[in-house]
Amino acid sequence: MKRTSLLLIPILLIALLLCSCNADAQDGIFSAIADSAPDAGIKVQAYLGSLNAEKSHYVLTDSGVYVIGNSTGFTPILSSSDAQIRNACLLIDSPLLYTLVSKQGSENGEDSKLLRYAVRGTYEAEADSNVKWLTTNGIYYTETESENTIHFLHNVAAVSLSGKATTKVESEDYVLVEELKDSTKTFRIYSSKTGEILAVTRPDSLSGQVVGFQVIDDSNFLIVVKNSSTYDIYSISSTEVKDTGVNLSSTPENGTIHSFHYTSEGKNYVAFKAAQYFDLLTIEDSKYSISTISTAGYATKLRTASVSNIVPSTTTGKFIVATWNNSIWEIDPTSTDDPVEIR
Repeated sequence: MKRTSLLLIPILLIALLLCSCNADAQDGIFSAIADSAPDAGIKVQAYLGSLNAEKSHYVLTDSGVYVIGNSTGFTPILSSSDAQIRNACLLIDSPLLYTLVSKQGSENGEDSKLLRYAVRGTYEAEADSNVKWLTTNGIYYTETESENTIHFLHNVAAVSLSGKATTKVESEDYVLVEELKDSTKTFRIYSSKTGEILAVTRPDSLSGQVVGFQVIDDSNFLIVVKNSSTYDIYSISSTEVKDTGVNLSSTPENGTIHSFHYTSEGKNYVAFKAAQYFDLLTIEDSKYSISTISTAGYATKLRTASVSNIVPSTTTGKFIVATWNNSIWEIDPTSTDDPVEIR
């Protein structure tokens, strides 16, 4: 009897220790939820927008769609565990949430579908199939053996392409699509609110891959073209594609150029995010010059950050910068103050 009791004591001690560890682990889990702290392993793929009435910010991550709110914190509403969420769009006016999903492990998005949800993640319907991509501003592209079509989630009629869309880059409410038909390449720029803005043939002399796109106004745009080891900047209007004569002085971290445009004291500026700092393009009297900035305000705080996307804030003149390591910032490009982290 004494021997049995002696054997039971260490077993009970081990059981108590395991319960204690489990309790600590669960306490840690619930504390993270209570503190609304995102998992450090979560990577933000895109900032989708905010709903002012709810003070909620929506982000697409590699594990699903999350909502960041002043009181609700970092909350998952859609998961990528069953189907890979490749792209997402928040329609603020509706409001509705769309996702482009495909089977896990489907690298090229075979059998991809466009799904529609209420903004809190309640499934409503399948909106379309054969979707190749969806932009955060509400444009998507379908491709079948007989048809290639640009669609708009806003109330705009779909547009049929003669060839295939080989490249797409978005900026604010606009998307640049490069269409290839036979050997001819055409730049087509679409507004998510009104449809096609312009179409211009890509010059044969312009080689390289389009890796960046920035709207200046409804009729003037910039593209960044990677040509060997240089990143050249071109302007696009309804009549021509023109070399600005300047290029980025620093290499982007992942091959994609994220940027934003603003005006100050009568001049146009475009800030391009590179690996270690920002390049600032100044446009004055149709002349272009570029310089590197790495001090003061956002350029200091986000100098080495890996940026996922940049979109205009609901606050006029400011921008939202989403970073890969799950931090979201609101910046004022005309101020030297530190940016504000959205939590």
